[in-house]
Amino acid sequence: MTFLENLGVRPTIKYISQYSVSGCAQKLVTDGTAQFYSSANKAAQAATVEAVIVSSVAAGQWGWNDPNSTHKLICDKSSSEGTLLAGAEWIKFWGLFFGKETEAATSHCETEARYTCNSVAASSIMAASSHLTASYAYQVPTAVFAQRSAYCSGGDGFCISTAAYKVALIQDAGATMPDLTAYASYFSGSEYFFPAANASVFHAAIQHVDVIVSETYPHHYTWAQLIGSSVYDTASAAVMPRAFANGDVYPLDATMNSGGTYGGTDWFESRIAEPDAILEDLIAVLHPGSSIASSSPSNFLRDVHNGGGTMTAVNAQSNASCTTSLSAVRPARSTSCVTRANHTLKYLTPTTCSGLSIGAYATCPALPPMPPSPPTPPSPPPLAAGTAYVSVVTFVATVSGTVSDFDQAAYKTSLAATLTGVAASDITLTVASASVLVTADISTASSATAANAAAFLTSASSTSLSSTLGVTVTSFQAPVVSTRVVYPPPSAPSPSSPSSGSSSSDGCGGGCIAGIVVGVLVVIACIAGAVVMTMRAKNKVKVVDGPSTA
Repeated sequence: MTFLENLGVRPTIKYISQYSVSGCAQKLVTDGTAQFYSSANKAAQAATVEAVIVSSVAAGQWGWNDPNSTHKLICDKSSSEGTLLAGAEWIKFWGLFFGKETEAATSHCETEARYTCNSVAASSIMAASSHLTASYAYQVPTAVFAQRSAYCSGGDGFCISTAAYKVALIQDAGATMPDLTAYASYFSGSEYFFPAANASVFHAAIQHVDVIVSETYPHHYTWAQLIGSSVYDTASAAVMPRAFANGDVYPLDATMNSGGTYGGTDWFESRIAEPDAILEDLIAVLHPGSSIASSSPSNFLRDVHNGGGTMTAVNAQSNASCTTSLSAVRPARSTSCVTRANHTLKYLTPTTCSGLSIGAYATCPALPPMPPSPPTPPSPPPLAAGTAYVSVVTFVATVSGTVSDFDQAAYKTSLAATLTGVAASDITLTVASASVLVTADISTASSATAANAAAFLTSASSTSLSSTLGVTVTSFQAPVVSTRVVYPPPSAPSPSSPSSGSSSSDGCGGGCIAGIVVGVLVVIACIAGAVVMTMRAKNKVKVVDGPSTA
């Protein structure tokens, strides 16, 4: 979602998740430009778009199981990247689909620049003033991502995440993880897990942590609930852990949609495309009072201890949730390099960050020019006299009855009467047994007539066709439009000419159809199948469709 907004192509979105947090994306629904995605209607919705973006094509609860649209799937694995900036770089992938390669490369360049400059600021001596001890020694602040959950690696208990991107985020914000080597026996995979019965051990592990980012689900917890027995249970601790004693525990629900306790959060939406915004939030809580920090977090982290903090519930009905044009590029939400250089990093000059600033594409290196378009292929040679191109709509239906009883003439007459600009003589039938399998080729010199016929038949139902055609249609296939070449019949030989050698050598009489059209369709179908199979092969790692707890 955020990648497309950062490219300025928001109006191309036709269906959005009910968990979406973007106010402008929700406004698409309010304005009637888009609708909310419905898993119950996924097949019908997928049929109306050119592409379906998923995070998994595997079978299962969050997999895509509509066989009719697998050729439209585009799999986004940005959330599976090992680093924050690698995840943000997926905007370049999406730029390819909209002809916005330059804008995508520049957007990522500016995101990376802001992230880097803010990380430099968080690690500078200017951040030290808020962490000086009585002896003027600088103490690097410590932080963890933690939660109380029934879904920790060992079941119900307390988890401290060691996911690589979270550790990097803490370090880039000028902090570090605490030393947990004494708790090595509680480490499992990518987290430290402490069973609920071992709450005192968990409290000891976080005793000297300065800041805790709380990933506990669901959302909207009050401070009393967080320290209570149902969550972190620190109210009963022999010694209150430092982060709880100082009120430095921050849930990730500062920006949500209007779905309430179980709604979507911005952490699972814009954080991947905009790591600079979450970094700025973390800097604010790790370095309070310093010149590099904003007065409070504003994007992701809620200051729950201070009066509950500010929680923004994005509402599609409120104009305040979308203050820009729906086709405008989403504005950046972190401090620019130029601002850092001019105000908080006195030893830098504005050119240290290559003059990068927010929203000006020219500030980042431009992509090399695109290669020139290939020359327009020459027009085909003129057709021989009497030869013409025709559009053919192939419509296959299965009707009740037997082949011997099927009235082909009546069927052609009824079908022609249903379609504008089509006569019964334009229709050729092929009838086979399978109940009665009727293939109708509807030929017309007008491409518009063919398109209208195909559109009508696509929107029809078995019931309406049964009524119109005077037969019971049990099923039918979507019509296929193709272009064919119709050749004139060979000229009759002159009476004085010998008859031998004068017949057509290819066995084709009037109306012979070139076979290349069918061949092209087969190749395209094979290519589409290859694409789907490649996507499946590449994305067996992790199923992350739907609400995520990563």
